[in-house]
Amino acid sequence: MNHINRISKNRISMGCDYYIEENLYIRYNDDTSNCIKLGRDRGYYYDVHDDFIMNMKYETENMTEWEKIKQYHLEPKAKPYLVYVNNSFTNMDVSDRYKEMINYAIINDKQNWDDINEILILEERYKRD
Repeated sequence: MNHINRISKNRISMGCDYYIEENLYIRYNDDTSNCIKLGRDRGYYYDVHDDFIMNMKYETENMTEWEKIKQYHLEPKAKPYLVYVNNSFTNMDVSDRYKEMINYAIINDKQNWDDINEILILEERYKRD
C-alpha cells in the first residue's frame, strides 16, 4: 500500500513520458480541416496493463522489452469516432456536448454547417520532447 501511495505522489510532481490528446477534427468539403483540442492527459511508461502482454504484435522480435513498452504506450487505444456525417450528428449526446464549440470553430473558419464533410474525434499519442 505504501508503494502505491509513493507512485501516486510521484505522478503528481513529475513530468511525463508521453501525451494523450483527444482532438475533434472538422473536415470541410473543400479539403480543408480544423482541429479542436478537447483534452490532454499525461502518460507514463511504467503503467503496463494486462493487455500489453496479450496484444504483443510488434514489427520485429529484435526489439528490447523497453522498446516494446514504449511502442505499446504510443499506439492510440481509442478508435476514431465519427461524430457528424451527411449533415447530421451520429449521437445526440455528442451533439449536445460539442455543438456550440463546433459552431464557434465553423464561424471562425468562415464556413457553415453545409460545408462540413465529416467530424471525427481522434486519440493521438506522442512522446514528450
